[in-house]
Formats: sequence, structure tokens, C-alpha cells
Amino acid sequence: MTKAAHYVRRLVPCCGRYATATPAQILEMWNDYLSMAEKLGYDLREETVAMPKDLQERHDAAAAIIRVNSTAAEMKKYKYRRRKLEKKYAFSMGGYCVLIPTCSAEIVQEGKTLHHCVGGYAARHIEGQTTILFLRKQKTPGRSFLTIELRESKGRVEIQQIHGYRNEGYKHAVSPRKKFAWFLDAWLDWVNRGSERDKDGAPVLPVKKQTEEVKTA
Repeated sequence: MTKAAHYVRRLVPCCGRYATATPAQILEMWNDYLSMAEKLGYDLREETVAMPKDLQERHDAAAAIIRVNSTAAEMKKYKYRRRKLEKKYAFSMGGYCVLIPTCSAEIVQEGKTLHHCVGGYAARHIEGQTTILFLRKQKTPGRSFLTIELRESKGRVEIQQIHGYRNEGYKHAVSPRKKFAWFLDAWLDWVNRGSERDKDGAPVLPVKKQTEEVKTA
């Protein structure tokens, strides 16, 4: 059995949504997804991108991105959402910063650069169904480093997932959540306390965190 045939066959029993779908229908959806993914510049050399476990979701996400990219009204709407995200989440400390994507294409490019599948979340971010942020080094804010997806649980913001190059799928990789706990914990604490800023727009941190920032820098 070829790899493609095995992939299509594997999807049939995986989820209730495919219960009534035939292999031919799944193959048609996959071909449609691959066509859209190529148009959007996804890295189809990556198996998790070319053969996603959640094909239906990735298919719908790709279609939504294309729709968003072609609809000026959607981008106008995102400008308002982006301003709110900037106010709530933009943050810097100890040589690192949290940045808000400017458009869906930027999220797609993040996935291409880091070789993971965040591009599939771009439309959901634009439309407010999820929140994708970039963790960058302050000296090189234009260079992809780590990608964050947030969730809200019981009124508090938490990290759903955070990944870097190839989702840390390489030898001796260290979990970003563990490696950057000192930064991420301080940032989340600040966000969950109300994202307070001073008159110049800089985050207001507890005295202890301010001291730690100076030492880190």
C-alpha cells in the first residue's frame, strides 16, 4: 500500500465526521487541501503539513485563509482586533518580546520558517477563534523564533501550545515552556493582572520581576 493510500485509509475510522465519507471523498478533500496549501505557500515537504491528522479542519482553515486574504472587510475588522491584542499582550522583558501578527500571511510565513503547521490557524486567529502570538528576541524582532497559541480557562489566559523549529522534534530539544518559564510566567502573570502599562506604554511589573529583568539583561 502506498503512503498516500495508507493515509486516506487511516482517516476513514479516525473521526465521526468521516463515518459516512468514502475513501474517494476523502481523497478529493485531500487533493483540494493540497491545492490550497500550495497556493498559500505551506511547506508540503513536512508530513504533518501535507498529511494532517485533522484533514477536515486543515482543509477548512486553508479555505478560510484564502477567503480572508481576498476580503478587505475581514482585514479591516482584524485591525480593530489587533489593536486590542496589542494592548493586552504586547510585552518585552529580558531581551525577549511578544509580538502580535499583522496579518494572516505573517502567520503562514511563521509556519513555513519554523516548519510547523501554525499556518492552518491563521484564519481562526484573524476571525478571533483563537489567538496566535510570536515570541521573538528583541534584537531580531523580524526573525521567527517561537510561536504561541493561547486559550482562556476560567477567566484566565493560559498557553495552549508553544513551539519553535519543527515543534522541537529533533535530538536534545528542550521544551520552550520549560526553557522560557521565567519569561512566560512573568508575562502571563502580567496579562492576568490586567496588562497594566505606564504612561509610555511599557508593561508595569512587580518590583521583584523588574529586578529580575535587570539581572537578565
